[in-house]
Amino acid sequence: MLTERPQRIHLRAEEQSRVARLHAEHVRVVRDSALPEYRGETTVTPSTAVQTLPTADTVMREDVTVREIPFYTTTNPSGGYTAIIGG
Repeated sequence: MLTERPQRIHLRAEEQSRVARLHAEHVRVVRDSALPEYRGETTVTPSTAVQTLPTADTVMREDVTVREIPFYTTTNPSGGYTAIIGG
């Protein structure tokens, strides 16, 4: 598995306080792995049923995105509010 080389790495070490700070920009850490790459869906819409993305024992190149559940309120005839969730 190949990856791009880092463009910049800044390392600062302070002996007196024993603090080390690393600031890395544009770096992708990739380890050689015998695991297969996950090629399934990475975006999920919440539902009332259990959902499982089969990502165990795989390498993922993208984050999983969970879409928001639509939510809004409206006034009702009793002078209160009605919440609409998912509709």
